[in-house]
Amino acid sequence: MIPRLYAEKIQVIVPGRNSPILSATTLKFQAEEFVVVLGANGSGKSTLIKVLSGDIHPSCGKVLIDGEEIHSLSSWRKAQEIITLAQKADDRLFLDLTVAENITLWESRFPKQRQLGFEQIMALTPAPQRFSSLRKQYVRNLSGGEKQSILLSLALSHPPKVLFLDEHTASLDPKASHEIMVATNKAIVESKIMAIMVTHNLEDVLNYGDRLIIMNEGKLVIDQKKSASLSKQELKEMIENVFFGAQVP
Repeated sequence: MIPRLYAEKIQVIVPGRNSPILSATTLKFQAEEFVVVLGANGSGKSTLIKVLSGDIHPSCGKVLIDGEEIHSLSSWRKAQEIITLAQKADDRLFLDLTVAENITLWESRFPKQRQLGFEQIMALTPAPQRFSSLRKQYVRNLSGGEKQSILLSLALSHPPKVLFLDEHTASLDPKASHEIMVATNKAIVESKIMAIMVTHNLEDVLNYGDRLIIMNEGKLVIDQKKSASLSKQELKEMIENVFFGAQVP
């Protein structure tokens, strides 16, 4: 079976650095996998995501999606098949347009027969009735959680083949973060999306995903199926072993 996403010996080297930002790495991801990536700042998590999503070229190696080299895809196909959600929804939304206008622009990327209306998009948010009342609100006036909720509903209204989540709830308060994660997981499961999520949140590591990757100094030091019975204490001990006794609060 051809993997949904395959990275062969990818490496990222920056001149002047003694060690690679990302060491030579080979990875396979199957359709419908939900992979959680954990690691300290500077461990190479975001670089891995950027290489796998085709946002940056590796110094060597290649990335394939369904057997096709990712950098050979047209920009249109790439936009349809691969979506990345990061911390700041502001970078993907038009702040000086209303919520309805943002939806119209987003949907204009798709053939007319596939375009969804305002209420259909709002139905994908954590609280459809509340978000429907925001139709005429300028996006710049929304809270961080509201912006991320709307962007998530847009991103998943036409499910991509691969969804990258680069700490997409990190800047939100706990309540908004929980709402977004529940909505994200629901969409991933129902639409059978292959997803890779970078996070620092140990609760999210425990509650979501079926495979765990832990990185340190540009290397994958753990890559394993995540047990449904994994406890917070076991996860902390795993992390402490990776970082040679570092204390995890």
